[in-house]
Amino acid sequence: MDLIAGIAFLVRAVGMIFVAAAALLHVFIAGVEMFGWTGSLARRLFNLEPAFARQTREMAANQGLYNLMLAIEMIVGLGAAITGADWGLKLALAGAVSTVIAGAFLFVTSPDKRSSALKQLTPGLIGSILLILGGL
Repeated sequence: MDLIAGIAFLVRAVGMIFVAAAALLHVFIAGVEMFGWTGSLARRLFNLEPAFARQTREMAANQGLYNLMLAIEMIVGLGAAITGADWGLKLALAGAVSTVIAGAFLFVTSPDKRSSALKQLTPGLIGSILLILGGL
């Protein structure tokens, strides 16, 4: 492996680590939204009043399912890439970019949730940039 190929490999590997972090974050978010929306953790994380949490439980579960699907897309893509499938990193990138778009949308539309938006989009953004720079 020459130097350029070695650097590209390393950049892709670090990108994959960031995409994996984005996937794990979205599994966590999905779990809270789908199964713990009315609990104390969700109320603390999302600054929810108990009555509001009860009223929006089904909507939150649906949103959680979307977050879970994004995580699965990234995990399957990373797993496929590790086993040598040439489409794996493309699938992982699609999931990561989706988390960046969702986080950017939250950032723009909900100024009071900008901190959460940045936490949501940063791992996917860094991972996406590194995958692209690494030659996908």
